Amino acid sequence: MKKKLFTKILCLLLGFAVIFGGIYAVMDYKYADSIIPIKRFYQQKENSIDVLGLGTSHIYEGLCPAVLYREYGIAAYDLCAPAQAVWSTYYYFVEALKTQRPKAVVFDTYMLNTNTDFDTTANAIKTTYGMRWSRNRLNALQAAFEAKDVVTALNPFNQIHSRYDDLSSADILPYAGNKAYYGKSFKGFATGDEITEITIPDVTQWTAERTFNEKHERYYRAIIELAVENKIPIYVIAVPYAIASDTQSTVNTARRIAAEYDSDLVRFIDFDALIDEMGVDTKTDFSNKQHLNYAGSRKFTSYFGKILKTELELPDRRTDAVYDSWAENADMFYRCYEDFLLKHTDSMETYLQKVQALDDGYTVILAENTGITTNAAADDALIKNGGQPERPAALSDVQYGDLLNARAQAQKAAFPDTFFSQRFGIARHSMQGGIWLRAAGNTAYTQLTAGAEKYTKYLKFKFTDSAYLTCTATATDDGKLYTNTIAFNGKKYSVGINEIGIFVYDNRAEQFVDFVTIAKNEKTVKR
Repeated sequence: MKKKLFTKILCLLLGFAVIFGGIYAVMDYKYADSIIPIKRFYQQKENSIDVLGLGTSHIYEGLCPAVLYREYGIAAYDLCAPAQAVWSTYYYFVEALKTQRPKAVVFDTYMLNTNTDFDTTANAIKTTYGMRWSRNRLNALQAAFEAKDVVTALNPFNQIHSRYDDLSSADILPYAGNKAYYGKSFKGFATGDEITEITIPDVTQWTAERTFNEKHERYYRAIIELAVENKIPIYVIAVPYAIASDTQSTVNTARRIAAEYDSDLVRFIDFDALIDEMGVDTKTDFSNKQHLNYAGSRKFTSYFGKILKTELELPDRRTDAVYDSWAENADMFYRCYEDFLLKHTDSMETYLQKVQALDDGYTVILAENTGITTNAAADDALIKNGGQPERPAALSDVQYGDLLNARAQAQKAAFPDTFFSQRFGIARHSMQGGIWLRAAGNTAYTQLTAGAEKYTKYLKFKFTDSAYLTCTATATDDGKLYTNTIAFNGKKYSVGINEIGIFVYDNRAEQFVDFVTIAKNEKTVKR
């Protein structure tokens, strides 16, 4: 009897444990910019990382492991978090040394600009909750949270129990819902694909220093000393951004402190002073005032990689099968880089050439709208017949011929048939425009519908992204316009009269790339 009771109690407890574990797995934080990078770090093969990036988003949006691997064979990883305080960076470094012996460490100076003794709760969570439980994590919590909050922080449920309103598909799906980008080949790098013009003055004009907050300086020195103690070269750097005189004083102080360590292992580089030499363009290579974009990170990393390869004895990992995940990561970065370039291409001819050159991993949708310049009654008759040129009874032979001719001429004047056949290899519908689909796995287009045909198609790219394609023959009060509309994730992309719309989705990167329209006699695309 007692044995049966014990078994029932044990089963009950196990059931509660499974339910509790499932709830925790869903409710737990899964920040792609902080929690995921350190969890992926734990999955890296022991002693496989040659260059370790530490610090803030300036590192993980600037120092690109894919570029280091593709150009130099360097295996790098960005173990960072946004606005990561210096003390959290120190404990990340301690954590990394449990499984890795990097041949170089890169640390950015940005958070030395701040003066607070503790993180905000949001940043403290991002920089500590991804760590495995250990004495080091406890130390990190004690450094990040005020003493009165540490006990609460020790129990993650105190933080995550109120996340119900914030839950999304990313909390249920693996890899934050994007396996292609955040999967097993992820190396901590994630940057923006926007373009913001910034200004970077000549930083050599500013020589003043500032006094660091005591806690910041203590941990900054601790990071340098931990590297020296482990005989690891450390590069303290300022990643390019829209710096000003007050923030440059931080860089100057960090340089002076680094120079106090009489060691060949400690190097300091202010990359803001090397903008022109790197070829980084302040008009095109930044996603915002703080961060490099795909183009900027590629240039910056390529330049820095040459320094690393010249100054250090770093092995070339490109022929080693153990580093296949770095090769996969590089493939994904350069694919996203090409998507970035397409998104920011304005020339119509160049854009069309790029679309033609896309591989079969893309879904491309073309939508054409045409203007109708004849009477509404005749147009309605054609619409009701599905756009076929059936002769309405009310029209004479001459009137009917004029109708068809006017419609054909208006359409050809906007975009000749050769425009479609030469660029996309398709034959357009005779008069009503339409929608053509080049689905993933194909390089040829299939016509989904003619413009006068009411039509809806649902394309599922992945669990979280879907495209609804609609083609209807309605809409202006005078009956003179067929309307093709593309909707993606609830957002509608309209195609104007006598325009062509081009929708591009990258199935391998699992991301929407771009939607543009092309109008008659225009040399640039419109977004």
